[in-house]
Amino acid sequence: MRILKWVGIVGVVLVLSGALWLMRAKWRTSDAGVNDYFTKRAVPVALRRLSFLDDSLRVLTTGLPASDTASPLIIFIHGAPGSSDNFHAYLADSILQTKATLVAFDRPGYGYSDYGRAHVSLKEQAAAVGALLELFPEKRVFLVGHSYGGPIAVRAALDFSSRIGGLLLLAPVQDPVSEPIFWFSWFSYWKATRWMLSGSWRVCGEEKFSHRGELEKLLPDWSSMKVPVVHIHGGKDWMAPPANTDFSRRHLAPGLLRLVVWPSEGHLIPFVRFSETRAELLRLLGVKA
Repeated sequence: MRILKWVGIVGVVLVLSGALWLMRAKWRTSDAGVNDYFTKRAVPVALRRLSFLDDSLRVLTTGLPASDTASPLIIFIHGAPGSSDNFHAYLADSILQTKATLVAFDRPGYGYSDYGRAHVSLKEQAAAVGALLELFPEKRVFLVGHSYGGPIAVRAALDFSSRIGGLLLLAPVQDPVSEPIFWFSWFSYWKATRWMLSGSWRVCGEEKFSHRGELEKLLPDWSSMKVPVVHIHGGKDWMAPPANTDFSRRHLAPGLLRLVVWPSEGHLIPFVRFSETRAELLRLLGVKA
């Protein structure tokens, strides 16, 4: 019995330690960490700070040079919480590097882009994508958005339609009707618990409570979408309910939408199905591996 008691105590300590680590996690990689990651893989990476609003965006670029105007530009947009490091594997991929210029950035409020200050407006988040487009004025652009990065990609495609060649939406949260509020989201809302969370989690919480309203603002504009959209979703996704696939069917013309459902997958599609996701991206670009 004494052994079981100590096992229980150790288990509780481990659970509480894990919860504390999770609450304090900043979900970002320093400049030194970025350089170390790509150096180990012998991949040249350009790190820059781009002025945006009254702060800046941290931007990572690999792949074909910007001067190669005939090649496309792929911009990866992370969800919440997250940062540009969510797409390190894609920026370091030997196949993608030969097909396009690859860009990932810390969305406003995350990583090293005005960290800890929420920018809940979809329009404002899409404007950050617009700022990146100005760096590559002659390139055809494809947007990849994961989770809440999905509707940001949609908003950017509508706002900068002349520049966008297509979208790859990975487990997007885009349907305001099925947009869930999780019980743990309230920890970022209550004053008694908010102070315990990292800046990334606080921003994530503020975004979460604004999602439905922002998605409702986007609703009337979906019919204006004119570029191909590939929507990949997991059948077991509880963070972005599968009802989001029905939303795409209702709001996108059949000739524009390619819907891919992986029944056994959850929300982490770009991380657990890398090869298949890359294949869909190359297909959208119209190139072979």
